[in-house]
Parts: sequence; structure tokens; C-alpha cells
Amino acid sequence: MSQGFPSPEPSDVPIAIVIGSMIGVLAATAYQLLYGQAQDAPGTAFQHFIPKMAAFAAGGGILFAVVAVVFTRRKRKR
Repeated sequence: MSQGFPSPEPSDVPIAIVIGSMIGVLAATAYQLLYGQAQDAPGTAFQHFIPKMAAFAAGGGILFAVVAVVFTRRKRKR
């Protein structure tokens, strides 16, 4: 049998943080486009979007980091 490429480790915490942050930025952008623009005044849309994007990016990074740490610990126990 031929050996394929090794699968990437899903428990790599720094990569998980970057991926979670990118998904958070995408989610904040989608949220702003779908729901945020109707609620914001015309001149303040940018002022509301940056804090939302930072919060979503931080939340996504933290969430993905926690999941990566949990998977790493479960993998080490086996």
C-alpha cells in the first residue's frame, strides 16, 4: 500500500486560533451585511463594524483554541 500524506493535526492551537479568528471576521462581516446596516445610522456604520469584527474574531479564536486544547488532551489520554 502506498503511504499518503500525514493528516494535519487538528489540535494545533496556534493554527486553530488563526482559523477561528478568520471565521470570526467572516461571521462579523456577514452579520453586518445582513442585520447591522439597517440598524446603524449612515455615518456610523464603520464605527459599529470594527468593534463587532474584533469581538467576533476574538471569540472565534478563543473558541477554536479551547476546542484544540480539549482535543489535544483527549488524544494524549489514549
